[in-house]
Amino acid sequence: MSSRAAVSDRAPDATNLGGPELVVFASPDDIGSAQMATAWFSLLSDPLKARAVLGGGRVPVRIAAHVAAAMRENGVDLRTVETRLLTPALLTSADLVVTMGGSFDRGLLDIPAPIHREHWLVEAEAPQHDGRGRSRSLRDLIRSRVAMLVFTEGWERAGISRADARVTRPRWHNEAFAAFSSA
Repeated sequence: MSSRAAVSDRAPDATNLGGPELVVFASPDDIGSAQMATAWFSLLSDPLKARAVLGGGRVPVRIAAHVAAAMRENGVDLRTVETRLLTPALLTSADLVVTMGGSFDRGLLDIPAPIHREHWLVEAEAPQHDGRGRSRSLRDLIRSRVAMLVFTEGWERAGISRADARVTRPRWHNEAFAAFSSA
């Protein structure tokens, strides 16, 4: 059980009692970021400890071509991301809700019970007009944030080290860059 669940001030929810913790990634203004986060979480976390779903305003969620292409470069298929309608029932069943984007409306979280929530303001370093470059930058940033969350909470999948979880490029790329830099 994670440290977050141990200090929870709400009663255990019957939907996840004894099972994996539920993380909901939600982003009404930039759904691509939440799609990426949900996919990375599913790849890096142990499904017996925690699982993630994408909370969206409508189901199914359309996948932007440049977002899908950036994730495919790392062998990730966004069509496998579990998506659910962002409802009060989903939010109250979550152990953690991660909101993403610059303009998340707190009113969307109008639910009866308190929830554990983090807000990730993720900004790509690439110019806005460069869709694929921006998506690559977001992909790398989000993977690092998800890896930090997964390892902090103890949800990591067996066999994945902290260093491997943060690396989005193939290992040979990093070794070649290190050899080039030291020459």
